[in-house]
Amino acid sequence: MPTTPPIAWANVGKTFVVSARRSPTGFCISRLKGSSDLSVAFTKEDSAETASETLLPDRPVSPHPNLVTEAGLKALEFQLHQAREAYETAQKIEDVNERRRQAAIPLRDARYFAARVRTAQVVTRPAQPTLSPLAAQ
Repeated sequence: MPTTPPIAWANVGKTFVVSARRSPTGFCISRLKGSSDLSVAFTKEDSAETASETLLPDRPVSPHPNLVTEAGLKALEFQLHQAREAYETAQKIEDVNERRRQAAIPLRDARYFAARVRTAQVVTRPAQPTLSPLAAQ
């Protein structure tokens, strides 16, 4: 592929020479000369494709009734709380790409546990397990 000639870019009284080349996804900036202070336009960001990779698919939820005990419901609520806290912690990260990566799993888990808590049907635990007539013999 032919390369394009260098492009002059002016920024705060200095000229940066950019060597751009055409790639399958657009233009790639391969070299900058001048100050190490780069314009926001030249900072590294993940592409939309990479950003979409941080959106994890939902965890599978059983189509069967979600029967839980009181202790099981409390455990689900605790896990939901932990996932939300982890997500909030990840949101404090300044780098947008790292924030996306660190928030992906807690966000997926929060969606999962919210669905499990929402569909939970609390059942009382039987006092004694009943034995079938065959097991009693």
